[in-house]
Amino acid sequence: MPATWHILYGSQTGQAQAIAEDIASELQTRPKIRVELRTCNEQLDLATVRRLIIVCSSTGDGDAPDNAAKFVRLLSRSDLPADAYSHIRFSLLGLGDTNYTSFGKCPQTIETKLKSLGAELFLPTALADDAVGLELTVGPFLERLWPAVDALIAADAASDVKDDAKIVDNMAGISLTGAGSGALDINADIGCDNSDDGPVFGDDLEGVAWPDEASLAVPPLPARYLSLVDHPADDGAASVTVDAADAADSELCGDGGAGGAFGRPPGAIGGGGATYLAPLLALDELSSSAAPKRIWRVSLDVSGAGAWAHSLAPGDAISLCPANCPQEVDDLLHRLGVDGRRVVRLVCSGGKKAPDHLPPADRPVTLASLLLRYVDIRQPPSNLLRRVLAEYAGNRRERLRLRQLCARQTSEAKTRLLLGPRLSLLDLLRHFPSCRPPLDHLLPYLPRLQARPYSLANYGSPSSVKLYFSEVYIPAESGRTASREGVATGWLRRLSPGARIPVYGRENRNFRLTESQMTDGPLLLIGPGTGCAPLCAFLDWRRQRLLENGDAKEQQLGEAWLLHGCRRPDWDFAFREPIEVLKDSGAVQQVRLAFSRLDESQIPKLASNQCRGYVTNWIATEAAEIRRLLLGEHKSTCCVLVCGDATGMAKDVLAALEAALTPGIDKVDDSSTKKSGGGSAAAHLLARMRIEGRYKEDVWS
Repeated sequence: MPATWHILYGSQTGQAQAIAEDIASELQTRPKIRVELRTCNEQLDLATVRRLIIVCSSTGDGDAPDNAAKFVRLLSRSDLPADAYSHIRFSLLGLGDTNYTSFGKCPQTIETKLKSLGAELFLPTALADDAVGLELTVGPFLERLWPAVDALIAADAASDVKDDAKIVDNMAGISLTGAGSGALDINADIGCDNSDDGPVFGDDLEGVAWPDEASLAVPPLPARYLSLVDHPADDGAASVTVDAADAADSELCGDGGAGGAFGRPPGAIGGGGATYLAPLLALDELSSSAAPKRIWRVSLDVSGAGAWAHSLAPGDAISLCPANCPQEVDDLLHRLGVDGRRVVRLVCSGGKKAPDHLPPADRPVTLASLLLRYVDIRQPPSNLLRRVLAEYAGNRRERLRLRQLCARQTSEAKTRLLLGPRLSLLDLLRHFPSCRPPLDHLLPYLPRLQARPYSLANYGSPSSVKLYFSEVYIPAESGRTASREGVATGWLRRLSPGARIPVYGRENRNFRLTESQMTDGPLLLIGPGTGCAPLCAFLDWRRQRLLENGDAKEQQLGEAWLLHGCRRPDWDFAFREPIEVLKDSGAVQQVRLAFSRLDESQIPKLASNQCRGYVTNWIATEAAEIRRLLLGEHKSTCCVLVCGDATGMAKDVLAALEAALTPGIDKVDDSSTKKSGGGSAAAHLLARMRIEGRYKEDVWS
């Protein structure tokens, strides 16, 4: 029996999954082995696994992705013997972002746990950094991976290694036979233009030597196993609606099970079942027309959602399930030459199973709805998808360039040309006009359209949950063929009050405080921009505690500081009203506001708690108070919460706090401030606070 290689992925956004699929596809070209590809959570029995490759990201503050959390818990069991997995040789590729403090935490945890249980690495672990470009690490890792894999395959063959694990070959690059139609001919409908005339996308990319056809290491063509079977209109298909703003489509919501566009993921609060269709109460713009970025507040009614809506705590989020841009969907349908009104069922052949984010065969769906709700058409096409596209390019030079863009040797070119500017499927099709792929071959390799989490900005009112977002505008440049809005933010802006939005609650365990921490303090809350939203939820909890307890002095709250920043008070001071309410109620005693884009004429009008600059300027200005909070009599209970943009902000805040603490820290007689190894005493204190759960970040990039 051939040796089996197990490829596991833990993926929140689809990037790790795409890389794992590429690895599985490449492994399929090796003779005398079998390949099993699945999520980490699906591989909970490692007793028969001998050869293992893991691709895993981190989410949140170093958490495991939803489809890897069970796997991590399995490895953490205390009843496993020290040699439980001594039969496993593995390699691991981690994905992360150095803008986050817990960079690579989940993959590093997996490596540590596996090694502690006897498993051995056959290739050093690599951690790819999305802040500088994943391909800078992924490409070299793959170049090292294949010689190591080939050496193990040869050793296994020589020793006649047997692997009795069940084989699930879901991504095999093999030819399939349609029912009664004979072998599929991928070139049957392609008019092949072999002209060498004219430039091809990527010709002007400086410093890149494109490899010739003979030297390309291209993965095999992914299987074409999905058919779009027309569904008779008299069977009820005519009732299917494709309105992009109508989230209540029966075909989309279903029962929330596998195959539903809005199925509840493992990380959701509460039990299984469908997502809740929350009525949109209001969508309010809170910025002026002069603001560089517009800010909006969403008000939702989740009072009918059940128990999970009442279990939401400050720091938690509500995930919204968006739709793609209708214009992009229309353009893509037109480019593919299909009618979006066509109602179909998705039928698999050859014993294959469609990805679980696509509707099952018994659920008819319009082609427009498929592209609106089920798949991500904005994410840069994966290697597998580019390989499919290459097969349907009629022009020889375009076909070669697409093959070059899915070859192992072109990591730098792919980063600069596709991944860096984040070109979409539609962008790529426009750059390669001779490419005419059938939709049925594309669908299995388009990733799930992911839900977007938004932090709660208030507490205790399921009948009116507040969320904030700032618009995202992406210009038409760097290969992007049209300007565009963010997928979720653009979708939200197109909605009208009364629309029903698919939502589910999401617990953020790493950004919660205990009741005593919220009550007693001290609290130092730092949140520029929309990062102020979850901080307002914590303070709203305190405000309601004051209302419940009346004027009883023994029930008064500990000290709380809020540091918030935006560009200008007349542009984008979106949190003016909630901050004033929270300050007047006594939920927060000290508020400091920073405005980064003030005109000189506005500076004299600033109040004493306002400045021109950033929240880090207030940390420097209030350094003595910072030292009192973190080094004074309440040093063992003070909590710091930082929320906002991860691109530099969190690191700048940490550096500013370290600088503020340094002058007085040596005067504190406390072992928690003593240096241990490298770094300053202030850095050691802040690191210790993080370990104790008193320094928390909720940041995004």
